Amino acid sequence: MKTRRIIATTLALLAAVACLASIVGCATNPAGNDTGTPLKVAAMKGPAAIGLASLMQEQDALVDEGKKAAYEFTVAATADELVPRVAAGDFDIACVPANLAVKLYEQTGGAVRVIGINTLGVLYGVSHDGNVRDIYDLAGRTVYLTGKGSVPGYTVEYLLAKAGVADSVTLEYASEPSEALARMNADPSAVAIVPEPFATASLAKDAELVRVLDLTALWDESTGPEAGRFVTGVTVARSELIDDDPEAVASFVDAWDISVRSALADPSSIAQTLVDLGILGNAALADKAIPNCNVVCIRSEEMKSDLSGYLKTLYEAEPSSIGGTLPDDGFYYIGS
Repeated sequence: MKTRRIIATTLALLAAVACLASIVGCATNPAGNDTGTPLKVAAMKGPAAIGLASLMQEQDALVDEGKKAAYEFTVAATADELVPRVAAGDFDIACVPANLAVKLYEQTGGAVRVIGINTLGVLYGVSHDGNVRDIYDLAGRTVYLTGKGSVPGYTVEYLLAKAGVADSVTLEYASEPSEALARMNADPSAVAIVPEPFATASLAKDAELVRVLDLTALWDESTGPEAGRFVTGVTVARSELIDDDPEAVASFVDAWDISVRSALADPSSIAQTLVDLGILGNAALADKAIPNCNVVCIRSEEMKSDLSGYLKTLYEAEPSSIGGTLPDDGFYYIGS
């Protein structure tokens, strides 16, 4: 893994707050491809990194051949590790949760902009009770999930309210998916809402566990076009890079698109890379997990339509979910 590094230490999110107000001064010098310096690209462990895995392999191959890589990758374990460094300008391009992208844009005075959607919904309901067929069947049950105060939690709460069953469902938040699953195992009628690829890994370990809900499908079924799509992750770029070297940004988006298509066409081709990154527990899970991860590369006007609708829906349900304000049009980089 010569062109990527894995963040090993946990950075406190509070440490970035002081820097956010002066982000322009904190930013590093531009590192566009026209300088010959690799663009620094970051992602969190999970579906966003899945979409970049093929491109990571390609860059490693270039280095192995003694050639210069176009991109240098960093993979972080959590948003708390990644976001402060994005705020500090450590990366040219980064994959971050959709709501945090809005907060970064507002708090940095537009120092970062969205160039694409990298992941749609990745949440699935699993249970030992196969009688759960749709969201209405959650009435009277306990649902264990993660993401309190973040996109997963807000989305689940919105869907329950939209279905009119919010008052009859008990939501119990856990610190991580494994805890949600463990607590669900103690209650035969309960449901755990967990992300991919954790959901597929859990189903592989427990033959009696059933996938009962697809939150992305539920979103599409219960909302109209004005609500956009269920967006988990987006890709942002430094505004300075966009302004100084739009060709480098366009080249990255094209390479990212090809990488996503490669992952979906042949999941096994990136399986070992995902194991090495700690995203998959073993390579055998790739063919089953990757198709459920909703890895995408959505750009331009389609990106703006899908993302703006989703953010507006979150904002109307709970303004604090995206930092208390909707972003202006400058947030969305459409490209040429």
